[in-house]
Amino acid sequence: MVLNVVEVPYKCPIAPLEFVFMADWFFTVSGVRDKVEIEFVTPLDNVFTKPVAAKALAQVAVQKKIKVTPYFDLAQVNAKEKTIESHKGQTIGYDLLVAIPPNMGDHVLIDSEVSDPIGFVATNNATLQAEKFDRVYVIGDTTNVPTSKAGSVAHYMAYTLYSPEQLQQIGDGLVRLTGVLHKLVAPEALDLLDKAADLPASADVAGAKPVGLFRLIGALSDPKLKAGMGVALELTRGLAALREP
Repeated sequence: MVLNVVEVPYKCPIAPLEFVFMADWFFTVSGVRDKVEIEFVTPLDNVFTKPVAAKALAQVAVQKKIKVTPYFDLAQVNAKEKTIESHKGQTIGYDLLVAIPPNMGDHVLIDSEVSDPIGFVATNNATLQAEKFDRVYVIGDTTNVPTSKAGSVAHYMAYTLYSPEQLQQIGDGLVRLTGVLHKLVAPEALDLLDKAADLPASADVAGAKPVGLFRLIGALSDPKLKAGMGVALELTRGLAALREP
């Protein structure tokens, strides 16, 4: 089995290495590890992007008998011959190829010319503000900031725009909003909202006339009006809860 990181940048630098380590575990517990060769082929100089971690992880790969082939710049995949070939003429055979493609930005950014031709937005490294647009900030994979394309990077980028306390407040607010939406989509709430939406069409708003005290007293003989006032009183009573701590 050959895992080939085609080109940088790619999503989550540790993920391909995790994959081959999991493959080693799977083949081991399946009792066929001694019959499977695992090769990690990368354009980098080592198994990982950070030197200290790369040194330690490379030792783990040796212990697991995973072959590491660095500096491999893929030119083509020869599916007929089951080989991958580099621009330098190096050829590696495979029975099973797992290829990790380069990370690109979303096509909507490319098509709208917000980003460069591969989908990354020109971003100020210090402030994360888009260099070509006012009041636009960019975090995560979409930036052209020289960092890994990983979830943890996006997480810590957020601290550039907001303090941890502000992020916690935003998160708590989203949780509460989710709770409110959950209540609004309850069948009883949807039925009520559906009926309320029909009210303007059923009421003769244009023909409505001012109502004095005597006319109001006379109107109380209308069963629908009495029922409506009952609903209004219940809703008014419920509004009192807004003042409760």
